Amino acid sequence: PNGIKAAGYTPHFRTLSIEPAHAPQEAYEIFGVQDTHKLLCVERVILAEETPTIYIKDYFPPEITPPSHNWSKFNGSMIEFFTSILGADLGHMQVKYSAISIDTNIASHLQLPEGLPVISSQSIMYTFDNIPISYGFSYYNPNIFQLDVVRIIHAKRTPG
Repeated sequence: PNGIKAAGYTPHFRTLSIEPAHAPQEAYEIFGVQDTHKLLCVERVILAEETPTIYIKDYFPPEITPPSHNWSKFNGSMIEFFTSILGADLGHMQVKYSAISIDTNIASHLQLPEGLPVISSQSIMYTFDNIPISYGFSYYNPNIFQLDVVRIIHAKRTPG
């Protein structure tokens, strides 16, 4: 949402689905559960005004299930959901970025042509106790979203 605000738009969340689903194998390994379980999957889109900008698909460990939480209060922000609704203390998030050509499913959610290259991210969110609490994928509309990176360099000139 901050990238959307930085581009001069107002972000809005649209939840597409909240339901148990078979997850990628890596999710089961991260959560330490058998791949015979369905994991809760939350799919949503973040809009810049009315333009789909980020399509997100998150998976959760088996202890987070639809009947045990009040999903009517979910506004699309996972960080707010974990801290406010679940009362979890979040520690850090590991994110891996890459460029991909989007498939039909992702293209339909972002209203972009199939095969278009986009930035994607794969993330794992951890509690303060280093327990993985979510595993997800995000896909960014290149017409709106821009990824800015600031690198801190601590280098001193060498005498010479």
